[in-house]
Amino acid sequence: MSCSGRLDERLRDLERRARAGDADAAARLAAERERTRASLAPASTCRLDLLPHPVELHRRWIALSLLHVLLGEGELVHPEDDDDRVRDFYFQPDWSAGEQTGCFDDIQGERMFAVFSAAGVYFQGFAHERPMTPFRRDPPTPWPGLFDGLPPGLARNVDEPAFQARLETTFLVWWDATAPGWRTGVTRWHDDRDPDGSEELLAELTGSVEGVHRYLNACFDERASALRADALRAVLGHETLTPELARALRPDADPELVAAWARELRYGSPWPFAWS
Repeated sequence: MSCSGRLDERLRDLERRARAGDADAAARLAAERERTRASLAPASTCRLDLLPHPVELHRRWIALSLLHVLLGEGELVHPEDDDDRVRDFYFQPDWSAGEQTGCFDDIQGERMFAVFSAAGVYFQGFAHERPMTPFRRDPPTPWPGLFDGLPPGLARNVDEPAFQARLETTFLVWWDATAPGWRTGVTRWHDDRDPDGSEELLAELTGSVEGVHRYLNACFDERASALRADALRAVLGHETLTPELARALRPDADPELVAAWARELRYGSPWPFAWS
């Protein structure tokens, strides 16, 4: 099964204008994406056109990381005193010189890593029970084409020990800063539905506000169910973290403590790379 997808020129134009600061274009682009997500198949490696632009992906990963900190159990502590890195979503703005990393690990065998850098974006995912797992064979073998075409500036991530890419990858996509657009080296997929797990794993990074709310409700206790939709929408949109919004997100915490976490994760910060 072959897959391809490109944003049409109208959406590309809206993207360019939105990134240039055109608020009307940004609103129209968001509305178009919501309609697309409601009417078409979910984002996956077979529907790369539904993956958000790297700037949007970067913002969503930061927002989800902040939400996972604030909605978690126990007392909220200052980032400097935090030793709990066991969260589904986490963002590391100082991964290495010139690189930022988004991480996802549900502790049940599902993982994602996205490296944002001057070279572009390297994005791998692992769904351990899917047919395209390396463990379908003995010894484990990556799916054919998985790493094919990966640009040299991003390829070194394959050998990053923390990612274990050759053992723990069922899908890999990238965005080359010099040749914009999401790409994958795979040209033939297993014929099962969502064979590499990308559709399921990408859902919270590409889904609607309502979909994210359902996901958070499944992950957390009453804090998620009490989270107002307008507060969630504000965080996903990186709106200014006012004391009122901070209290809506974590009523029992000092708004300054919430703000400290926002700064730690670079919430609301501009895109840090020259390309976009």
